[in-house]
Amino acid sequence: MAVHPAAVGHGRVRGPRLCGALETGLAIGAPALFLVGWGIARGANMQKYTFKRWPDRKFLGLIEPEHIEAGDRKILCSGLWGVARHFNYLGEGFFSLSIALVFGYFTNLWAWTYFIFIVGLFISRQRLDDKFCEEKYGPEKWAEYQARVKYRIIPGVY
Repeated sequence: MAVHPAAVGHGRVRGPRLCGALETGLAIGAPALFLVGWGIARGANMQKYTFKRWPDRKFLGLIEPEHIEAGDRKILCSGLWGVARHFNYLGEGFFSLSIALVFGYFTNLWAWTYFIFIVGLFISRQRLDDKFCEEKYGPEKWAEYQARVKYRIIPGVY
């Protein structure tokens, strides 16, 4: 059974000692961040699925699909896919960050391994995806999409 590292011991609590406010903030913030990440990742993937299956259907009945025609293919560029080209990766990053935060070991590299792995994986994967999409949709259409959706993963930052 998986347990919080602070609960492991012989009848006594071991682990990091945090001030009450920080401990409460992590107890509320880490699960909230996990849920936000889940919402972003799942929402983006569901929007893409809905668009591929029913290109003219509004996502959740609210978001009108906008796209760029690239021959017989379409590039979705509205809703979550209009915010960043790989916005679902941000949700996955929030998952991994929340898992690291829940342990409360800010100086222990082991608690951060999954987060570091995910960040490295998705930054390199995003770059490979961009090359693949440029080949798939054509350089002109991919450049048009990049001009329309400026950010790669994190809106306003990257």
